[in-house]
Amino acid sequence: MTLLKTKLLKIAKSGVFQDFTPQQLSETREEILSLGTDGLTTVEVYTLLELQFYISLLTNHDVEAKACLDRLVDQFDTEKSQRIKLLQSLYLEAVAGDEKKATDILCRDPDEMNLSRRLTSFSRKRANGSESFINNLIFYLDLNPSDLKSWGELGSQYSKVGNYEKSVYCYKEILLREPFAYNIFYLVGLEYYHWFLQADLNNNNKDKKDKVLEAVELLSQARNHFLRSIEISESYKKGWEGVYAVSNVKEFNDRIGGKWGQVKEVKKFLADGDKLRELSKSKIESI
Repeated sequence: MTLLKTKLLKIAKSGVFQDFTPQQLSETREEILSLGTDGLTTVEVYTLLELQFYISLLTNHDVEAKACLDRLVDQFDTEKSQRIKLLQSLYLEAVAGDEKKATDILCRDPDEMNLSRRLTSFSRKRANGSESFINNLIFYLDLNPSDLKSWGELGSQYSKVGNYEKSVYCYKEILLREPFAYNIFYLVGLEYYHWFLQADLNNNNKDKKDKVLEAVELLSQARNHFLRSIEISESYKKGWEGVYAVSNVKEFNDRIGGKWGQVKEVKKFLADGDKLRELSKSKIESI
């Protein structure tokens, strides 16, 4: 039992359970239930009770989670304990679906940032790609805008829901602090490319000059960011693949070349594409 207690306390303190598989979560829950409280100090009892709360939510044992929460609330001052406020926030979001009340519970003090980050991580586990996770990331970044990992997570989430403009913004926030991150330049280029594909698909006025120029601008931005990625790291294959993809949008190029080929922006875009197509293809084959 001592080994099991040590194992569970280590899991509780490290927070590693947030990355557990469903099977690991289920096994950990069973271990907590089998351990009991005999031989545990008061601190250990409440540490494992908190772990049981998290595991219960992650395994959808909401009644069990509420029972754990009630015991913790009875023991500690909810007005002063930021940890209890976090648990209440998690429960409200996970079970009641009340995101606003969940985040409003957290007060703005130095500890709120860490609590909000944990709330965000927990939200990812339960609802990756959801509005809930996005809102929690925004809330956390409002407190800690220098967290580059979270900007990357937010950019990825926006991409998943098709909001490529906001995804670009998030990745550019990273570049403000990491101007030589060639992989991020690639991601910005990729989001511009997805943005172009989305806009072109939904465009009912493909032959209008302003729409053509908007599309050319999106593809140019994509290409420029791909080029910047390989300027920093010439052997970065994904960057070259991005350049080739943007330079080889044949249906679009044929469409705009016929009617708008003499417009300055279009003419330059097509000419640059012709030069880069073969170069990027050759580079991809040689890497």
